[in-house]
Amino acid sequence: MSVNRSLNSAGYLIVCVALCGAFALGCDGLFADIGEFEPSTDLEDAGDVGDADDAGDADVDESRLPQVETVEVAEVSVKDAIVRGELLDLGEPPASDHGVCLGRSASPEDCISQDALPDEGAFEMHFDDLEADTEYFVRAFADNEAGRAYGEVLSFETEGPFLATEVTNGEGYTCAIAQDGTLWCWGSNHRGESGLGDLERSSIPQQVGEEDDWESIAADVWHTCGIRNGGELWCWGANLLGGLGLGDDYEEVHTPHRVGEESDWREISVGVPTCGIRDDGSLWCWGKNANENEPEQVGTAEDWDSISTNYGHACALKDDQSLWCWGSNGSGQLGLGDNTTRDAPQRVDGNSWRSVSAGEHYTCAIQEDRSLWCWGNGEHGNLGLTDREDRDSPTRVGDADDWSDISTAVSNFSRATCGIRGSGEEQSLWCWGSLMRGQSGISLGADSRTSPEQRGEVGQWDSISVGNNHGCAITGESELKCWGLQSGGQLGTGVRAGVYIEPVALDTAETFDEIDASISGVGHHGCAISTEGALWCWGSGTSGKLGVGDLDSRKSPVQVGDELNWHHISVSSSHTCGVRDDGTLWCWGSSFSGQLGNGDADDEPFSSPEQVGFDTNWRIVTSQSNSNCALRDNGTLWCWGQNNSGELGPGDENQVLTPQAVGDDESGDWTSLSMGHRYACGISDGELWCWGQNGRGQLGQGDDVSHDELRQVGDHGDWSSVSAGNYHTCAIRNGQLYCWGHNNYGQLGQGAGADEEIWEPTRVGADSNWDAVSAGSGYTCAIRAGGELWCWGQGWHGRLGHGDEDDHHIPRRVGEDQDWSQVSAGSGYTLALRDDGTAWGWGLNGSGQLGVGTAWVIDPTMVVAP
Repeated sequence: MSVNRSLNSAGYLIVCVALCGAFALGCDGLFADIGEFEPSTDLEDAGDVGDADDAGDADVDESRLPQVETVEVAEVSVKDAIVRGELLDLGEPPASDHGVCLGRSASPEDCISQDALPDEGAFEMHFDDLEADTEYFVRAFADNEAGRAYGEVLSFETEGPFLATEVTNGEGYTCAIAQDGTLWCWGSNHRGESGLGDLERSSIPQQVGEEDDWESIAADVWHTCGIRNGGELWCWGANLLGGLGLGDDYEEVHTPHRVGEESDWREISVGVPTCGIRDDGSLWCWGKNANENEPEQVGTAEDWDSISTNYGHACALKDDQSLWCWGSNGSGQLGLGDNTTRDAPQRVDGNSWRSVSAGEHYTCAIQEDRSLWCWGNGEHGNLGLTDREDRDSPTRVGDADDWSDISTAVSNFSRATCGIRGSGEEQSLWCWGSLMRGQSGISLGADSRTSPEQRGEVGQWDSISVGNNHGCAITGESELKCWGLQSGGQLGTGVRAGVYIEPVALDTAETFDEIDASISGVGHHGCAISTEGALWCWGSGTSGKLGVGDLDSRKSPVQVGDELNWHHISVSSSHTCGVRDDGTLWCWGSSFSGQLGNGDADDEPFSSPEQVGFDTNWRIVTSQSNSNCALRDNGTLWCWGQNNSGELGPGDENQVLTPQAVGDDESGDWTSLSMGHRYACGISDGELWCWGQNGRGQLGQGDDVSHDELRQVGDHGDWSSVSAGNYHTCAIRNGQLYCWGHNNYGQLGQGAGADEEIWEPTRVGADSNWDAVSAGSGYTCAIRAGGELWCWGQGWHGRLGHGDEDDHHIPRRVGEDQDWSQVSAGSGYTLALRDDGTAWGWGLNGSGQLGVGTAWVIDPTMVVAP
């Protein structure tokens, strides 16, 4: 369990909860009534001076004891807790030990995690790695020579993941019944389909009403129906074509409305038409094709067992396991060997069917022997028959005989199918069909999949539901997992953008392999590459530099395109560039200085990635201001864009509109590269070279003369990495850290009283275990062996991550964690990665560049909350 500390302006000590995992869930109230805990009565109130170590000594001057403010529990999440508060008075003499204790019992001695607090004022502390479904106790304490004083102690319980009994997916929303019988919906809601009483969409689960007796739930494009209280039927959302069964009195309803007075509904399927089965086995339908806006019985049979409807057709099973279909049949979706529409149920060849799922213009069903059969429209490979041909009668999918559940996508032109195979703990999830939105859970690309492909891990899968652009499944442990598009928040992860191609639990965070921040003073944004290879960007969207097709800013990560093959990214104030796994180079954003490398200097920005040339041997790229430099696989160096200070290194200051080789274009030994503000540095065969603007001595040449061609820094040949900042540079050789250039805020780490500028590499401290360094705008951050993170220099807006805004002239450790793997110091804000792949940000956040959805933070905060 790790602890991070920071200052905050709060005037009391409270326990707040960080949202569940990486894409915030807002789980409060989901399974327990949290936030209304009664404090223990056996401890004294905050500010009381009792409970001192020497409380039995009658001669103790209690006024000398420290004062600690009251603790209050607000809300709690699965894995994290944030403690905020303020120290009132440290007593006389001042307290020598003061902090916050987290334990699993009310005993003062039971402290499993604690950390010291600042000497005065407000603070913020982050406890992470908490265990789910566990009760914790928290209190503040402070002691001095007179003894110890405690704040009030309170308990809280962490929640577990969303546990569900049933889930259904609409076009852009999801509804699920929790284990306690409550109903929750999230995602799109523009026709009231989420049943929340308004038209606001939510990217986290929201409870529908207060009832806890929901039994089943079904969703379509824009309306939802469910059964509760032993057989009552309730519907809500759009009433197009009479699909709500409420007559013509409503155009749409935003909360559940009861359908009729009957209390004997057993099963419901929502579509066009909507159909349900009552306890007596009778079948009832309404809406388009049924030509009724209230339930009307279909025939007189009373032996119906289950029903599935979609856009224009329906299929149902009888007690004798016979299969019957009716409705539209233009693609053979009725399975009757022709394309003729039927206005009454017709029996489909084959005996002993166990389940059926009607998709848009196609149908899939499982026979009693657990073989899978599909028919109808197959243009997207959604029939799983290895082609895109239509079938007008049931055709077997492969030779597997262990299918247990099948789900076809809801209507509105979606073609994706998923099913469950196996039994017990050896069940597996399989999907095929359309990849356009990732709803089939397969890597996105130009083509669909025409045969089943396994998704996720082998385990226990109980049920599955596929929507128009996303899917969800419930595991054997009742845990709900979803995948696909989350533009409306339908995955419930707390984010309204991007695509998951693997099932993700609602409390699971996105993880990243690489992250980058801009050191420029304007146009802040950040980008990161996920472990899946997806590119995510956030912050200022001016000039289209987020790459998401518009110029809007985002305060939380949004995925750039659907590609999953990004491996390197670099951001600047005006544009962004990245390299994909295939060696292609892509840039987007402003192009007025030729920085996109497409041969033009155009005022029109590019808001989506544009390939630079046609070469496929690019390795890394570094971008800054209005220019770029990049390395190819053969070790050669190439630069382009603005060149007012000679930052491209060609020996002149002429603008370059396409990548131009710096030196030999056939072979080279360049291994590291970094661009600062109008200058650049790189390492070739262990030698360090810098070029461009040098007004602060950032080129390391012993002077402040700019150079438009490459200049070696010293004569050492053992440099391993370099980072160019706004006006200062840092580099590592043999584990030793060296910095030089501007030092107005102590960013060179030489301590108070050092010269304002240092024009040659100067060692920072005596340590020889530095692994990585990043020079930002007026400050520096670096990582030591073992995962320790250190930052120093200008502290304005909390960019150093120390919980304050003070400048620090020597390296100072950020918290106590030892799992930092990468850091990028920007212009007033910092982004970093941990070993578990989670992204963190702190500092200035006026454009949303931290990706945490708040104004600005002075302590590392996970990049996940919208």
